Amino acid sequence: MNYTINESEFKPLGYTFQKLYAMEYKTYRKEVNSCYTIWCWVKGKAIEINDFYGNTEKVIDYFLNNQDKAKYSKTFDYEYMPIYLNHKTGEIIDKSSAMKSIGDLDAWFDSKYITDNDWRDVCLPVKKFKEVIEEISKIKK
Repeated sequence: MNYTINESEFKPLGYTFQKLYAMEYKTYRKEVNSCYTIWCWVKGKAIEINDFYGNTEKVIDYFLNNQDKAKYSKTFDYEYMPIYLNHKTGEIIDKSSAMKSIGDLDAWFDSKYITDNDWRDVCLPVKKFKEVIEEISKIKK
């Protein structure tokens, strides 16, 4: 996923410039709703959210196409989407479906989602993640 705006447009939109000296990377970043950080890498014009690696676009597409799978937390009074993300392959699996398909709790703790370090447990709060998508739409004109 790439941004299309000119580099000079980031600061007026509230992005902060940062140069990462180890590899001489230039980035612009913006924190959205104290939950997500949008990173815009000048080299390659790539957009990343938090540490989704190269899977940001896949996570957004999954979210937009599977909002019917969102759960509701009575305790916290919000909707969320629990997923597993394989950061190496980009595969995304609905956490609830994965848990049902495995069966008992012992098998669950031995499953690849727990033991394989390539899989990450990700919770996407629906309202907050929609704000992130809205923010990204401003830099992908």
